[in-house]
Amino acid sequence: MTQPAGWVVCVTHPCPAAIRRDASAPSSPGRLALAAVLLLLPLSAFVQLPGEIRAKQALGLVAADCDVFDAGKGGWRREAPIPTLRDGPSSATWKINHVHLAAADGVLFVLGGMLEGLRDGQATGESWKFDPAVGWWEAIEPLPTVRGEGGVAVVDGRIHVLGGRSGRATLDTVESYDPGTDRWRRHEPMPTRRNHLGVTVHDGRVYALAGRQEDDVSLRVLERYDPGADGWTSLPDMPDIKAGFAFVTTPSGLVALGGENLAKFDLYGSILRYVPERRTWERLRGLAHPRHGFGAAYA
Repeated sequence: MTQPAGWVVCVTHPCPAAIRRDASAPSSPGRLALAAVLLLLPLSAFVQLPGEIRAKQALGLVAADCDVFDAGKGGWRREAPIPTLRDGPSSATWKINHVHLAAADGVLFVLGGMLEGLRDGQATGESWKFDPAVGWWEAIEPLPTVRGEGGVAVVDGRIHVLGGRSGRATLDTVESYDPGTDRWRRHEPMPTRRNHLGVTVHDGRVYALAGRQEDDVSLRVLERYDPGADGWTSLPDMPDIKAGFAFVTTPSGLVALGGENLAKFDLYGSILRYVPERRTWERLRGLAHPRHGFGAAYA
């Protein structure tokens, strides 16, 4: 087994007691650095900005906190909370979870997500941006297809949102947002509809990996989207099934870490790497502790 050069930094939370650990997962040799712990529930969203790591924290049921890890200083600070939604007739407020989180040109974007109440499937398309230089959240054009639990990729300045869930339905929808014009565009849908998928970018193309559908059984499918051609290509399946995992691009390939199979309440610590030039999968040494619902960044 080999390891990617550099470090893969993870942001995660302890697994719920009801989820079994994968006892076969080997220990990490130290290339996987734990950056922070987000507690109790798998609702975390994670993104990397230049020199910083930002996490939307889930604590208890749903929190609106926006915490920033400064990689240079090695510490955390708290920014303005993510806005809550208001229900006019009832005056109720709703925090969101399973958001689509992205960074483009130094600005943080939150695009849609699920409302409080984790299994009822209620979603929103409301979206915001956060400019660190300004220090507050500003509403932007809503995500056209109301959903949460999808994947996000930034290519040439456009933010792509792939798949996800709305109500009881798992989606194949692909839409992209242009921060310069505050407008959305619809694209060719994914061949395989799914939520809780992993998404990353390599060589200007978007890779959509695994995830799950309505039966909660995790998948192993890998598909690649070419924004220039607006078309999809099927690639070799991943050896393991995964959903709710981290998926990052490194110089040595695309790395999938951890994950779950909710249908059996299984939790995984395996790490696999896809090498695009060879169209092959490799098994790396696993996480020290199986986990799901977390983010990672290559640094």
